[in-house]
Amino acid sequence: MRITSLLLAAVVLAPMSAAAENCTPISSLPATIGTPGKYCLVANHTVNLNAGNAITIASNDVTLDCDGHAIKNTSTANNGSSAGIHANSRNGITVKNCRVMGGFTNGIDLFQINSGANTSYYSTIQDNYIAGPFLHGIRAYGSALEITGNRVYDIGGQAGTYAIGIRVGGSANGFRLHVVRGNYVAGTNSPFSAAYGIFSDNSLVSAFLDNGIVGTSPAAGKPAYGMYIKGQHNRLADNHIVGVGAPNEVGIHADDATSSCFDNYLRVTLNTRNCDAGLGNY
Repeated sequence: MRITSLLLAAVVLAPMSAAAENCTPISSLPATIGTPGKYCLVANHTVNLNAGNAITIASNDVTLDCDGHAIKNTSTANNGSSAGIHANSRNGITVKNCRVMGGFTNGIDLFQINSGANTSYYSTIQDNYIAGPFLHGIRAYGSALEITGNRVYDIGGQAGTYAIGIRVGGSANGFRLHVVRGNYVAGTNSPFSAAYGIFSDNSLVSAFLDNGIVGTSPAAGKPAYGMYIKGQHNRLADNHIVGVGAPNEVGIHADDATSSCFDNYLRVTLNTRNCDAGLGNY
């Protein structure tokens, strides 16, 4: 009787996977999510896409939890326009626990047109593992966006252009708040142009904290940046950036001294450019 009770307790206390929670399973790819709710991946999936998306999020207020399962693209074409997970001008999106692998153009892509007003808000990209896309590991545009705890490896190779591990941006006509924290970006490498570990098109009063960036390699004669942050009044602190010794290599570049960079561990050819480093780096 006691053994039975203990076994029952173990069953009750055992953690549930995302597949066992209250979510809508995605059983085949490509797939489009068209209504709000929580969705989960319940198996690994392989696609072969030069264009299009493995998962398209076409609704606001969607949580996608891959529960550690992989989305792998076997395409080797480096001139495409594919994405592992894509949303355009959507709000309230969470993408977590996904493994996005192989020859996508962009790994996770929350997109908007930045020349107009913001159309993407309140989204989170968390605890994902992305390896192998040609152009961006993560691209997230809009405001009130959080990119935390992701691992981004071996990005680059898109024909004729740059490579970026994590890219954020927003409209110049409104708020553009970004929190980029606790990510690790390794091996961003462009054979054709510049390479960037973390890049911001336009951030305002945003935080880039406790990220690890290593092995950002450009084409010959092109620049490499651990972090390249456009915008104003941003805080860049506690980041660990180690370069490859390229002659045009900068650890942290900011648009101007309204952004401060301090308490960073920097081992690159040029530690900082433009930002206020008055409080010191290591």
